[in-house]
Amino acid sequence: MACAAHAQRKPGAGAGSCTISGCTGRADSRGLCGKHYQQVRNGGLDHPLAAEILRETPCSVDGCEQPAYARGLCNMHWGRYWRLGDPGEAGRRRVIRVPGEQCAISNCERPARWGVYCSSHARRFRRFGLTETELAALLARQKNRCAICKSDKPYGSGDWAIDHDHVTGQVRGLLCSKCNLALGLLGDDPKVIAAALRYVNRYRQMPLFGPAGPVRE
Repeated sequence: MACAAHAQRKPGAGAGSCTISGCTGRADSRGLCGKHYQQVRNGGLDHPLAAEILRETPCSVDGCEQPAYARGLCNMHWGRYWRLGDPGEAGRRRVIRVPGEQCAISNCERPARWGVYCSSHARRFRRFGLTETELAALLARQKNRCAICKSDKPYGSGDWAIDHDHVTGQVRGLLCSKCNLALGLLGDDPKVIAAALRYVNRYRQMPLFGPAGPVRE
């Protein structure tokens, strides 16, 4: 059990901060961060709201009698909502897979693990919030080519790389693996990319040292 100091609210704690003294985490539920909330639920932390937190509120899905875990949903329905965007029905789903069933993505030979998709493609869709239809529409707008070099081949694993802004998370377009790797190596920094362009153009327009012609190995 924690000492009394940890069961008290932090003096002057601002809105959105965990109320446990010394914790700088964000308050997600009942004024507690996720870590301390789970500690109270597991009985490892004494807290004035323990009785209220430990009260088993049933899951909000009709017909489900499991206690609520997050956002009014039990563990199973919360996980289903997080993966698919919909908690679905009350009962457990029994996923029946036909032996040898493959991923629904064209040219993918991996077995289906998440619905009709393999684990790799399901993670891609979930991570970027895209559907297969939206991804196909984005590629069609780019005329089935890389948004930078205009290559019609994705190279690498055979999947187009989903390029996104690393600050906002917004999807910008689809790139071949070469261009995606190049942006990453240049730090996705416009100044560095512009400097690389100036460098290549400068030395392309002036004589170099040594005889002209292909480089000999």
